[in-house]
Amino acid sequence: MRWRHEAPLNGRHRSPRARREVHGSALSPATCRALAAGAAAVALLAAGCSVSVGGRLGELKRIAKTCPDGKQLAVLVSLDVRGELRGSSLAESRTRAIGRSATQTAVCGGRLRVVVFSASSVASVVVFDGELRPVGATENARLRRVDGMVRKTMGAIAAAMPVAVARVSSRGGDPVGQLEIAQEYAVELGDEFGVHVVIETSGLTRGLAVTGLDRATAVRLAGRVSVPDLSGIAVLTFAGLGRVGSGAPPSTMAVAGLRAYYERLCVTAKAGSCRATSDIDPIGA
Repeated sequence: MRWRHEAPLNGRHRSPRARREVHGSALSPATCRALAAGAAAVALLAAGCSVSVGGRLGELKRIAKTCPDGKQLAVLVSLDVRGELRGSSLAESRTRAIGRSATQTAVCGGRLRVVVFSASSVASVVVFDGELRPVGATENARLRRVDGMVRKTMGAIAAAMPVAVARVSSRGGDPVGQLEIAQEYAVELGDEFGVHVVIETSGLTRGLAVTGLDRATAVRLAGRVSVPDLSGIAVLTFAGLGRVGSGAPPSTMAVAGLRAYYERLCVTAKAGSCRATSDIDPIGA
């Protein structure tokens, strides 16, 4: 097994700074309204935003209808943290995306793992790995516990993230290498789980030049890449493609090429459902 599994960093202790980052109330009303749209409301509820109880319960019930039929849900979120993707320009979108994944997991009752990576899958570090299963005698009782559970989870992730990122090299990124991590995760959990994987990355790699990259070229290049069998993955999403954080972004043609490249990799790997998008927050898109 190539992956060096670092100990999860989601301990009980949280620094005062981490608590401020998650529970602060400095967001503007406009930002709060934006975050309150759909399931994203819970991602930063503790930041001072509020939603009506009745409306929120209805939103969570709608999410519950998307839970895997006859299986538990497991969500793996892999974040590319190469140097140019560590800036604040992507931080809010990434936080919102993780919050949505945590909400979906808690609503369905399952497992969430958050990983950071850069140039090597071997050095990937687990930020959070745990079960999100609210208890209650009825569906409504369980759903009313979801937001509190997600707030606690987001606090743990916020506290652990800086330490995890510091353990990972800032040089380059290997999103294709995360496919092996996804395969190992699915094998580890077994058939009783429906595994959803989100790999959040700009998509740029050392061997993939974006200059002149069109869809046809991208598909041809993807056909030369060896990928693991991901038939045990129900949904695989490559998110944030072309979003570089700092520096000049790729051209529109190149971004379309990146989407075609990663979609073809996913199809070749035989994942149940494939998506390649420029959205950082794919669940809410």
